[in-house]
This record gives sequence, C-alpha cells and structure tokens, in this order.
Amino acid sequence: MSTVTTAGTRSTFFADPVMNSMTPAMLGRVYTGAADTGETLTTIDRITDGDLTSWAREWKATADRVAAIGDDCVRLGHRVSGRNALLRAATYYASCVLVVDGCEEPEALRARTFAAYRRCWEQYLGLLDNPPEPLEIPYEGTTMPGWFFAAPGDAPKPTLVMVNGADGAASYLYPGYGFEASVRRYNVVVFDGPGQQRMLFERTSRSGPTGSTSSRLSSTRRCACRA
Repeated sequence: MSTVTTAGTRSTFFADPVMNSMTPAMLGRVYTGAADTGETLTTIDRITDGDLTSWAREWKATADRVAAIGDDCVRLGHRVSGRNALLRAATYYASCVLVVDGCEEPEALRARTFAAYRRCWEQYLGLLDNPPEPLEIPYEGTTMPGWFFAAPGDAPKPTLVMVNGADGAASYLYPGYGFEASVRRYNVVVFDGPGQQRMLFERTSRSGPTGSTSSRLSSTRRCACRA
C-alpha cells in the first residue's frame, strides 16, 4: 500500500507502526546479503497486520525454509551458498526474537527462535574465509560474549568496537557495518553487552554500564594479542 503525501508517494507496508518500521529495516539488510528482497516481500504478504504472533510465525517459517537450504548446500559442499543462506536465516530468526513478548508463550518461542538464530549465525561465521575468533570479555564477575574479526595482513591495525542497540542481534553489525570496516583494514569487535541477546537470554544480565569497553577488551588476551 502507498500513501500520498505533500512530499510525494511513500511506501507503507503495514498500518501497525512497529511492523511498518521493521519491514524497511529488513529490506535495508539486502545490501549486505543478510536478507533477500523476494523472501522479505513474500513473508510480509503472509503476515496479518498488527498481529505479532503472525509476524513471528511467518518469519520463522521463512527462516526454517532458508536454513534448510543452507544446510543442504553445506552438506553438498557448496560453502558460499550455504553460508549466505544461513546468514539470511539468522536474520529472519532474529526478527522473531524481537517480537516474542507480544506473542503467546513468549519464553518458549524465544528459546526456540534464539537457539535457531545462534546456530545459523555461528555456523555462518565458521564458514567465512577468515572466521572470527570468539571472545569472552570480562564484566562484573562474568564475561560478555563476542567475536574478533581480524583485518587482512600482518601489520598492526586499528580496532573498531561495535555496539548494537538494546534488542539488536550481533548479526546486524556484521556483515553490515563490520565487513565494510574489515575491507578498509580495520579489525572489528562485536559483542553482546549487558541486557543484549546472549547476556540477557542466557546469562540473565540486565542492561547496565559497561565502563570502558576498550580497557575491558585490552584485558582479553586473544583480542589484545591481535589488535
């Protein structure tokens, strides 16, 4: 549907403001390969406007189908096609996680979709030509999980630390912004901070100050020795 305004014609996908804001965000990820235009448009066509359960159900259905394609490609030795499909599936599962609080049985749905997201995202990382190193960044008696993406070459390089929004997935940061930094010869760190993703769902760490992220990273051996 389109709405005519004084400035011209503006695309409107849903009357529901939450769904309508999340849809162009998903289409914006097509540029990085983290989503596909056809998969996105056919999925939103099946969603009932304003029904978050419908949103989660249809994105999970698309994610399940694309993840199966990725698994088949990997099994047949098509590594690049497999990792591309697994990245898209991870993005679609993450879209389910965003709305589970508005769905029936939110905890069960969150557990299923977040586990599927992690499986696809981490398998994608392992299939990259230069896979990142996993990090455990010290934080108030525990650690924050993250990944260190090393830029090409052996010379010392600056390291870009990327922090996501409160409910955003790490996969929103890489390949999107992080890959662009890597090809410009920046090392890249992405991580789940307090109240984000794995810290919230698996370690029940609520939002809070992280202090000096750079100083915490410098005490993380694997990051410090490579950065």
